[in-house]
Amino acid sequence: MWHSPAQAVTTWDASSKLGVNSGTLPKADREHNDMTPSPFRKHNLLYILLTLMLSGGLVWIAGCKTPESPSLTPFELSALVDLNNPRLGTLSYQEDIQPIFNARCASCHSCFDAPAQLKLTSAEGLERGASKQRVYDLGRLRQEMPTRLGQDAVNEQQWREKGFFTVLPGPEASTAKERLDDSVLYQMLAMSRLRKLPEGGLLDAIVRDSHDIPMAPTIAEFPDYIQEFPHAGMPFYTYGLTEEEFETVALWIADGAKFDKKDLSFSEEEQVEVTEWEALLNAPEIKDQLISRYLYEHLFSAHIHFRNLPDSEFFKIVRSSSPPGEPVEAIHTRRPNDDPGIARVYYRFVKHGAEIMRKNHLPYELSNDRMDDWKELFWHADWQAETLPEYSLHFSQRPFDVFQDIPENSRYRFMLDSSFYFVQAFMRGPVCRGQVALNGIWDHFFVYFFDPEADPSVTNAAFMEEARANLLLPSGLLGKKDTAGYRKVMKRIHDFQKLQNQALLDQSETEGGIGLEDIWTGESSDDTPYLTVFRHFDTASVEKGFVGETPPNGWYMDYTLLERIYYLLVVNYDVFGSVTHQLTTRLYFDYLRYEGECNYLRLFPEEGREEMFSSWYDGVSKTIKLLNYPATHIDSSNNITYQGDTDVRDQLRTLLEGNSGDFEEGNSLQYFKESYTELPQETAPFVQYFPEVIFVRIREDNGENTVLTILRNKAFKNVSGLLNESERREPESDNLLFVEGLIGDYPNMMMDLSIAELEAFSQQISQADSFDKTLKIWLSFGVQRTSSEFWPTLDWFTDWQKKQDPIQAGRFDLKHYYLTKLLALAEADLVE
Repeated sequence: MWHSPAQAVTTWDASSKLGVNSGTLPKADREHNDMTPSPFRKHNLLYILLTLMLSGGLVWIAGCKTPESPSLTPFELSALVDLNNPRLGTLSYQEDIQPIFNARCASCHSCFDAPAQLKLTSAEGLERGASKQRVYDLGRLRQEMPTRLGQDAVNEQQWREKGFFTVLPGPEASTAKERLDDSVLYQMLAMSRLRKLPEGGLLDAIVRDSHDIPMAPTIAEFPDYIQEFPHAGMPFYTYGLTEEEFETVALWIADGAKFDKKDLSFSEEEQVEVTEWEALLNAPEIKDQLISRYLYEHLFSAHIHFRNLPDSEFFKIVRSSSPPGEPVEAIHTRRPNDDPGIARVYYRFVKHGAEIMRKNHLPYELSNDRMDDWKELFWHADWQAETLPEYSLHFSQRPFDVFQDIPENSRYRFMLDSSFYFVQAFMRGPVCRGQVALNGIWDHFFVYFFDPEADPSVTNAAFMEEARANLLLPSGLLGKKDTAGYRKVMKRIHDFQKLQNQALLDQSETEGGIGLEDIWTGESSDDTPYLTVFRHFDTASVEKGFVGETPPNGWYMDYTLLERIYYLLVVNYDVFGSVTHQLTTRLYFDYLRYEGECNYLRLFPEEGREEMFSSWYDGVSKTIKLLNYPATHIDSSNNITYQGDTDVRDQLRTLLEGNSGDFEEGNSLQYFKESYTELPQETAPFVQYFPEVIFVRIREDNGENTVLTILRNKAFKNVSGLLNESERREPESDNLLFVEGLIGDYPNMMMDLSIAELEAFSQQISQADSFDKTLKIWLSFGVQRTSSEFWPTLDWFTDWQKKQDPIQAGRFDLKHYYLTKLLALAEADLVE
C-alpha cells in the first residue's frame, strides 16, 4: 500500500462569513476573469473565440505615480558603460553571461510565452532573437507555422527568414560604442539603469500584454519606444540588475557578443546509458518498432533523467533518420505522431542544454529497474504485430487503433507507473500554460485511478473491441479528408460512455459492486496512486498524494480516459493551431472531465450521487444537462462501507490513506491555522484580495526556516461553461489553503517574515475589512517587484526547492507576479 506523504495543510473557509453577495463579484475578480474589451461581451462570436484562447498574458501594475525619467534618446545610453574597463574582451558567454540570464531573465523569457518570443534560457535562444509574431494569439483563424527553438530552424539565417530579428549588434557595428548603440538587448537593460522606480512601492497604471507588438521593438523602432515607454526597461518593472551584472552583460555586448556554445556531447558515463537505451528502442522487428513508437509518443515532452547520472543532467528523446552510432539527424514535425517522411525512424537521445523552468519541466527517470519493467510489460508480454500502422490524420484521431496490438494491460500499467508525470503533462506538455482547458477544471480536486484488474478496458476484450470505434478524438481541422467531424466525435463519446456504463454495471453485479479494491493503490513505494490538482487561474499544479482539505470534486480515471486526455492535451495539441482547434479541444475536454466525475460518483452510495452531481452543475440549464451531461451512466452498485454523518468524500480519503494524513504541524503553520480559523465573520471579504499563489518563508527563532504556500481556492457554481467565468463564481465560498512547501510555477507574491512579523501580519489581516486596508498590508509584508529584496528572496526560494527536490526543481516564472489583479484596482495613492 502506498501512503501519501505527510502534508502540513490547513484551510480557512470564507463560507457563512459576512457580506459577500453571491450575485455581486468583487471588482478584483471581474477584472481578473473577464478582461475582454466591452465590444466583445456576451454572445459576440469574436468574443467567444477570444475567450477560448485564454492567453492570460496581461501584466497589470497600478498605484502611485513614478518619478519622471530624463528625456533620452537610446543612443545616449552607451555612456553608462566604461569602455576602458579591463574586463572588456575577457568574458565567456557560458561562464559569465548565461548565469545572469538564468537568474534574472529566464523567469519571463522562456517557453512560448516569452515576451517577443525572446528566449534567454540558452545561447541558441538569444542568437535567434525576437519576433513580432504571437504564439498565444487571440483569434487565429488559421494555424501558424511553428517557431519552436531547436526544431523549426537550425541556424540564425533560417530564423531571420521566419521573421525573427536580432537583439544583438549587427555586423556593421565595428566599435564598442556602436555595438551598444546597435543592440536592443543593451538598450533595454540600460533603460532600467535610468528609470527611477519607487523602492518597494507601486507603479503607474499600466496595462500591457507581454506579447504586444510595441513590446518587441527593433533597433530602428527604439527611439519611439523609449519615449512612449520610458520605464519599460529590462528586467521588466523589477528592481533591476546589480551594477556588476549590468556591467558584465554590457561589456560582453560591447566586445561583439561572442558565443561559446554549451558542450552537448556525451561523457563516457552518459554514452554508456544512451547506448543501452538506444539499443532497446531501436530493435528491428515490427513488434519492437511499435513499442518504441508508443513509448516515444508518451515521452517526447519528457526531460529524461538517468538515475546513474548527476541530478542536473537531462536528455530528450527525438526521432532521427540516422541509427545509433551515427550523428543524430533529428526529424521535427508539428506533432509527434505526424508522418516523419521516411520508412524507418530511429529513437535517439540528445542532451537538453537550456535552463530548466518549472512551468515546462517534465522529468522522467530511466533506470535499470525501469528497463526491466518495460521489458516485462511490452517485450515479454504475449502478443504479436504483423504490420506497422501508417502515419495519417485518420490515425492521429484514433490512437487506440494505432496501438491495438499492444495489450491494454501493458499500456495502462505503463501509464500508472508514472501517473504523476502524465497528469502533470496535461498542464506542462506542449505549452507553458494550460490555457485552453483550465477554465474547465475546479480550483482543487483529487484524482483516483481504476485498478487494472477492475478496468473493463483492460479486462474485457469484447467491450474494447466494440468500444474502440467510439474512442475518437477531435482534430479541429474541419473539412480535411478522413477527419471525423465535430458532431460525429461528440456522438461517439456519448456512445462510449453508455457502453462503459453497461460494462461497469455488469461487472459490479457480478462482483457485488465497486469496492476499495477497485481503486488503484500502487504497487511500490515510488507509485503515486492519488494526486491533487490545483488551478491558479490560467496555470495549474499537480501534487503527489492528497493535499489540502478534501475538495467537493474528483476524478476516477480508467485507462481510456487517461489515454484520451493525454492525446488530446499533449500529443495532438498544437499551440500554433487555429481557433477551431482550440475550440474543439476545449469542448471535448469538457466531456472527458464529466466522464471522470461520473466515474468518481460510482465510489459513493447510490442515494447521494444525484445531489453530489447537481452541486457540480449548479446553474447549468436542464436542456444542456440533458444533451451534454445526462448523468445516466452512474448506476453501478457500491460495496464500500461508509458510516456516520462524516462526508463520504472524507471517509473515502481516510480509507485510502490510512493514518498517513496525521502529521505534526510546525509552530508557524499551526499559528496560521489558528489565526485564520478564528477570524471574525466580518473579515470574509479580504479573501477576495488574496492572489492565487503566495510563497512564504518564515524565519523561526531557532534559525530554521518554515516554507509554505498560501493558495486562494476559488469556488464556482460549475466549470462547464466556456464563457463568463465571473458569472459562475461563488466568492462567498472561497477559502485559503496553507500547504507546507512550494506549490505553483507562477508565484504572485513572496513573503519573507520573522516570527514577530508573522504575528503582526496575522493581526492586521484579521482587521482588513476593505480593499484599501488589504493593499496596505501587502505593501508592508509582501516583497514588491521594485524592492531591493526582490531578487535575493526569489533566489532563496529557488535554491530551497533545488535542495528539497533537485530532479523536479526549476526556475519560477514571474509574469504573474505582483498581485496582478489586486494592484490593478488601486485608484488612490496609498504610498507616501
